[in-house]
Amino acid sequence: MNMVLGPEVSFSRLDRALSKLGWERAPDTSAAPSLVPGEPEFASWSRHDDESISYTFNPVVRLRVLVFYGARAGALKTEVESSLPALGIPELEALLQSTDPRQLLLGVLALRELRALALTERLGPLRSHREATVARAAQKAHAELVQLAVEVAAERLREDKRQRPDRSVLFPRLGDAHLRRQTLRWLIRDRKESNEHIEAVLRSGLVDKDWEVRATAMLAAARLGVRALGKDVERLELPRTSREGPDETDRSILYAARKVVLAQLAGEPGPERTAAPDHGDGRHELRAIMSRHLWRCVAGLPAERLDRVFLLINALSEPLDIEYDAPPALDCVVEEDGRYRLRRTGIEVCWVAALPHWLGADDPDLTARNPIRRVAPSTGFFIARRPLSGSQARSLVSPVFAAQVGATADDESYLCNHGEAARLCEVLGQFEGARIDLPETDQREMAGRGTDGRRYPWGNGLESGRSRLASPWGLDIALVRESEWTKTEAEMVEHIAYGGKDDSRCAFRATVPTENASVRCAIRPVVLLVGS
Repeated sequence: MNMVLGPEVSFSRLDRALSKLGWERAPDTSAAPSLVPGEPEFASWSRHDDESISYTFNPVVRLRVLVFYGARAGALKTEVESSLPALGIPELEALLQSTDPRQLLLGVLALRELRALALTERLGPLRSHREATVARAAQKAHAELVQLAVEVAAERLREDKRQRPDRSVLFPRLGDAHLRRQTLRWLIRDRKESNEHIEAVLRSGLVDKDWEVRATAMLAAARLGVRALGKDVERLELPRTSREGPDETDRSILYAARKVVLAQLAGEPGPERTAAPDHGDGRHELRAIMSRHLWRCVAGLPAERLDRVFLLINALSEPLDIEYDAPPALDCVVEEDGRYRLRRTGIEVCWVAALPHWLGADDPDLTARNPIRRVAPSTGFFIARRPLSGSQARSLVSPVFAAQVGATADDESYLCNHGEAARLCEVLGQFEGARIDLPETDQREMAGRGTDGRRYPWGNGLESGRSRLASPWGLDIALVRESEWTKTEAEMVEHIAYGGKDDSRCAFRATVPTENASVRCAIRPVVLLVGS
């Protein structure tokens, strides 16, 4: 049981505090003198027969470590912590963000001593730190913590398996909800039949805390014909309110889809393709068509129509496919640790590969027509990770031009009319020596939506925590607050802006009359490849 003291704690203060708590210091048997006078590098205390404390001090970074021994080691540590300041998670995080190599090294060594698994990912960038001492310490600490995590996880898995032998113990621990969603969707694509291991995974998925994981597991049960999961699908908890994520329309689709899944798992035949009898009002025929359409979507058969039912079920069952070769080298784009930026301005950009994307929607309130379709761009493109900020825009334009645009906070999106937005992209392109322009509307939707036709950049519902995520291609999507200009025009009399104010739907587009120069939107430039 380890404790790391705050670096401000002197040895004399430590000794006095332990003495007041009834600890007796053992005689110093060190042959060599301490590097820092009055600060021994090793010491120990005891209290009663089976309770002891050992102490080590690293004078280079002032790392002070106490190790508690005995049956009551945890209680002893708590007692000492009440008398002396110790390093906890917040203090470690602050040290690991320091620009001082000695503070960084102290944070890494303390993290290793405390075995703080929650901060393991913080060590990743430090393993390649420019200071060799920091890098080596981070590499060693990272290796030890990863091994510890494996051992802890293995023990937890063994215990969980003993308690629930019918479920997968690995699946619930596959990282975040996004990874669990994609795992099930790749399973739907790659597998044609089930087995006991897949059944266990699906049974775990049907009780997952994430509603999309549960819905995907339900669809996977139908696609793979796992009839043994019929009762589990009946008990499946689907969202009941918009606060849980999907809106009322999508919730009705989910409940209707469950009825179809249960029918398919029960071996019932699908609706006949023959025309249903019409009793004069056409409603019976319409219900038969919709029933057949939903059945085909759930079963993964080619859809007879592209609508909201198709989009939702497709997004819940089709894996996000954004694997691609490295983008072509451009003089204006610099790659660092898997991220890209423009060479001269430092503007961060994301790569969107030339892969087929599902675009569009049939929502009745869309102000600009955007039919559902699958689009395969001829080339990939780079697009700004964030809209241009006030400081970025002003660095590109003359003082007169900036005054015409108006005041904008440096860290907020720069808003201007369409003509000014096009001019800014032109100037940026000249400065970077590249073809830079406003994106086509389809390009902007691809960058924010990914390939699977999801309703929002983060998924298919408005659940909490979404603003901290990135789009599948890496765009920052802290809730869309402003529309963004695109290059696309509607019949030469209207510009099309992407996104509505505070509307995060991937398919939302708005039209702006070309003669209306008072409308101001944000700018998210694209870097085009030669020939695109």
